[in-house]
Amino acid sequence: MAAMLAEDYVGGYKIKCMKQRPESVQDQQHKNGLSFNVYYLLYEEISYAMNFGDIGRVEACLVSWIPIFRATGKHKYASHIMNYLLNVHYNYSAGLTPNKICPGCKTKRIIPELLNKGMVLLDQNEMDKAGGMEDELLDEEIQGLEEEDVLAELE
Repeated sequence: MAAMLAEDYVGGYKIKCMKQRPESVQDQQHKNGLSFNVYYLLYEEISYAMNFGDIGRVEACLVSWIPIFRATGKHKYASHIMNYLLNVHYNYSAGLTPNKICPGCKTKRIIPELLNKGMVLLDQNEMDKAGGMEDELLDEEIQGLEEEDVLAELE
């Protein structure tokens, strides 16, 4: 029963499928409920991770919040989170001293890849509502992020 409820009331691929249907066929209330549940589950996950002190999980959750902050017009939050994650994983070693690449860091390529995937998850309509040119410039910055570019900036 729990699996059936989760399938029906927790968003995922269903939201994207629902948005592709004509507006006359869409169930707007159900779609909004699914979106709310997705965002609430993200909030729950980051809350539990913070309460238990699981910094790796907090960092993974923060990546999901970046496109949400952008879509709601909170670009400063998004850019500060992104800068924090890039600094921690690229600029600082375990002792917080400047270094080219964190030697103990096994996720040096995961953060930019997750950022790109997070941007794909946002619907183009939501990005348009957030406000135009700034979003396009920020998207280009994230999508153009490569390991060679980061290393060149550090040198």
